[in-house]
Amino acid sequence: MANETAQKTNKNTLSEYSRNKILSVRDIKKFYENKSTKSLIGLEYERLSIDKNTLNCADYKTISKIIEIFANQNNWKILYDRDTIIGAKSADFTSISLEPGCQLEISLSPKNNILDIDLSLNKIINRIDKIASYYNVIFLGYGINPKNTIEQIPLLNKQRYLIMDKYLPNAKGGLLSRYMMRKTAGIQVNVDYSSENDAFYKVKFLNLIMPFIEAMCSNSPFENNTLQDKKSLRANIWRNVGYERCNFFYGKIFKNDNSKNFFEKYITEVLKVPVIYIERGDKKTIINGKVNFAQFMKNTQNSAVFEDYILHQSLCFPDIRLKNYIEIRNHDS
Repeated sequence: MANETAQKTNKNTLSEYSRNKILSVRDIKKFYENKSTKSLIGLEYERLSIDKNTLNCADYKTISKIIEIFANQNNWKILYDRDTIIGAKSADFTSISLEPGCQLEISLSPKNNILDIDLSLNKIINRIDKIASYYNVIFLGYGINPKNTIEQIPLLNKQRYLIMDKYLPNAKGGLLSRYMMRKTAGIQVNVDYSSENDAFYKVKFLNLIMPFIEAMCSNSPFENNTLQDKKSLRANIWRNVGYERCNFFYGKIFKNDNSKNFFEKYITEVLKVPVIYIERGDKKTIINGKVNFAQFMKNTQNSAVFEDYILHQSLCFPDIRLKNYIEIRNHDS
């Protein structure tokens, strides 16, 4: 399942909960059980934004202008975070968005097959690249910015990114998180599952083959204008974004072939991850990892709600991430 179905499901599931209801694991489990009846494929494709003249990271002002023109030409809605343009969205939930270092992501609505994905993706690429060429911008399919240092790449003024940028470098194993946010670009494939048993075996299989996918897609050995000793610097960076929120369930869920209570086991691991922040409307409350989500759920002073879990699990970054579909994440663009 890809983004359109996911967003509709999330919206419908969120409406089942009130702000006054105390969140339970049983409530969270419904999110994973609420699946699409179809078997669809989704794609999220990031590219680096490069100034053609200098080969440096393109500036936000130019990229936001490209997004504005693209949105107006195609009748898409422009998306903002306060006064910052962060992307645009079509009526069918296909979107373009900006990552922390102004990488441009194309996120497709769900498709029936890979051919439909290829046709839809190339249609958007051709349109946006034509606009970008007028502004001397190249959107580069490569795993890591090959020239600029992190000090040379400004962080996008989006509240989520600003909060992450303060917390992640100081978290356990988060040494390269600022590199991840500013320099990397990857591809994510989304697929449906039909049942808890199906989800278990798909997630297990994808975790087994992910190292081979990563190796086959490795294309980022250059950094700071220098050939490095790793085939995928992007992959190495992601291994140093936070031990507690990357690869957090490996070796725990898949000790045997028992798919019983798989959703609950996965949820249990997500609940162990420290909370970065929560949202109440437009207000963001910084937690900074002082408690994990299980502890946060027990806090009666500020009761956890379903929206809190949705935000929290989006800030967990395993290679294979389970929602009410499966995300195959983080191989080089």
